[in-house]
Amino acid sequence: MNEDQVLKLVGDALEKFKSGVITEAAYNKEIAEIKAMANTDELKKQIKDIQEQNAKTVETIKEQGEFLRKMSESLPSKGNKVNLRKKIAENKELILSASKEFKPFEISLKANHTHTSGDLTGEVSNFHESYIAELAQGYPYIMEILKNVVPVGDGSFGEADYWEQLAVTNNAQAVAENGQPTNDSAYTWTRRTVSDKEVVVTTKISQRSMANINWLMSQVESLAKKDFMLKLQDYLVNGPGVDSNAPNGLFTIAGEFDYANAKKVVNPTLMDVISRTKSAIVKGSKNKFTPNMALVNQDLIDNVILAKNDFGDYIYPSWAQGENVSFSGINILSNELNGDNKMIVGDMSAVKLYIWDDVTIKFAQEDQDFSKRQVTLMIHARLNLDCPVNDRLAIKKISNVTEAINGIKENVS
Repeated sequence: MNEDQVLKLVGDALEKFKSGVITEAAYNKEIAEIKAMANTDELKKQIKDIQEQNAKTVETIKEQGEFLRKMSESLPSKGNKVNLRKKIAENKELILSASKEFKPFEISLKANHTHTSGDLTGEVSNFHESYIAELAQGYPYIMEILKNVVPVGDGSFGEADYWEQLAVTNNAQAVAENGQPTNDSAYTWTRRTVSDKEVVVTTKISQRSMANINWLMSQVESLAKKDFMLKLQDYLVNGPGVDSNAPNGLFTIAGEFDYANAKKVVNPTLMDVISRTKSAIVKGSKNKFTPNMALVNQDLIDNVILAKNDFGDYIYPSWAQGENVSFSGINILSNELNGDNKMIVGDMSAVKLYIWDDVTIKFAQEDQDFSKRQVTLMIHARLNLDCPVNDRLAIKKISNVTEAINGIKENVS
């Protein structure tokens, strides 16, 4: 076996580990076996050098896995996930029977809610049973939002109310022993309302094909994991909310970053804009909020990851090798739904996801379904994103990143 073949085996082993095909232990075993094939000391040294170079990548992949695991575990509750396949299998006969009789049939996958009428004091008793929580595993920023779920529950008539501090006078003070404060802290409250919004996706399936439970499952899972979640994440980023049928999105909730009045930087980059935006949020909230996430178009991230110095070396080699891109305590996540030149930076603990109905699957007939002997499969959920008005300074949007970079540039004569 020649040198090129041996080195190719080393590269293939790393790629298999990076894609999750083999474990770290299996990867190390393969490298050891490849070393044994090397027939010269020089080739063995080359393999060792490559292994040392790849050690950082291996460690990064482990850190990425740990990051996603922690994100998953940090959801409001832990426990068994919704077993969608089991739910459909358990109801197979009822689904088929309803289909043959042209009657609608519904499978609810919503979490168990507890809620006190009036002010929102409810909490999710078993949110791990939420199907949205299961689907969100591939969407880190949705998982962050899911940490702050407000279950509205039934009988809410499409609206949820909550109280917000409209004005706050902070008069905490030091006093002598047995002394009294000279001024009380005054709080003014106002009542806010959040309206429900429904996200729906449908597809047509024939009655005959419904008898094949595996095929039916593939249709449901594809519709839920792709169409439904892609549209949901789009709404949670760009949803116009208010008078629209769509939920509020982060770009609707966020205020614009005032880069014109931000501290200037010599030769600024995307990272400087993120840093200055973080400073604006921390200072504006008087340390109440600390940004932990930025949603950025992949091309903008690549401009940083692939940046090189005058000698052709990567400025951020660990990022170029695949390490999670984070800066100043902010996880920088790729999101193509932002638009080509936009960005969101913020503390996601400030936003709340109100859920009226978790994911529901319906089989029903409409329009010409009867004559075509087909059934409409529908997946829908009732929810909305909101953030108290006084807390909206926790999230900033940059509608034009290029202008923001130029806006914080310090002119050096």
